Amino acid sequence: MHYLSIDLEDWFHILGNPTTKFPHQWIHFEDRLVINADRILKILDKYQIKTTFFVLAWCAERHPRLVKEIVDAGHTIGTHSYAHQLWQDISLPDFRTDLMKSIDILSTITGKPVIHHRAPGFSVNAKFVDYLSCLIEQGIQIDSSIFCTWKVNGGWKEIQKTKPFIIKTDSGSLVEFPIVPYRKFGCSLPFSGGGYFRLWPRFLLQYFSKSAHYVNWYFHPRDFDAQQPLLKDLKSYRKLMSYVGLSRSEKKFENLLSNYSFENYPNDLAKINRINLEELYLPSIVD
Repeated sequence: MHYLSIDLEDWFHILGNPTTKFPHQWIHFEDRLVINADRILKILDKYQIKTTFFVLAWCAERHPRLVKEIVDAGHTIGTHSYAHQLWQDISLPDFRTDLMKSIDILSTITGKPVIHHRAPGFSVNAKFVDYLSCLIEQGIQIDSSIFCTWKVNGGWKEIQKTKPFIIKTDSGSLVEFPIVPYRKFGCSLPFSGGGYFRLWPRFLLQYFSKSAHYVNWYFHPRDFDAQQPLLKDLKSYRKLMSYVGLSRSEKKFENLLSNYSFENYPNDLAKINRINLEELYLPSIVD
């Protein structure tokens, strides 16, 4: 099974960088979202692939027409938060406010309920079980935020899943489509999106993906924008992951789409309930 999704955010929404952390800073940067999103939409249409766009609601406020075009093209809209804050940098009450704001903006634009979610930077681990419960309370049914290995901004290496599973909390349940690395000899190698996809050569991407029964690919519009400005003062690791392989990424992306069949995340739990998925119970950590 191969799944594909797009995190709809602009080129300056790079995490872990003080000069691009908050919305009031973003208005000073060039807006390249529409031109880059259009490129992706044309490629997806070329290969007749429908997918889920996890939309940063701050961007949706500025480009409601783009969000409507995505829906009209047959794609699904999920939330990627409003202000793009890592979970470790935001309190639970502020997280709830941000989530509700993003859902309200996106549902107003699309006229449809928002039931899909992805956390900024996959910043989910065992410390944030109550944030997952909050998702359920706000109507989220399908999540794709768990990165099953160590990651700079998050990652939950203790969860060694190899396919989608059901998260059960004290507030209810949701279906999780995790990002699963290639595992061998005790090593975990992420490969299925963003800078990892651009960093690995094509033959290794093919080897990693063919070794798995389930791959969850994820991309951003900036992953295919070789003309984007360079942010100053990025840490070396972040600079590498943000800009490596941009000139070749669109061709690699098309090669990927031409070689695999892709499924979209389901739009309702009825389809999921017909599949026998493992369950993971995560009790509340709030006293």
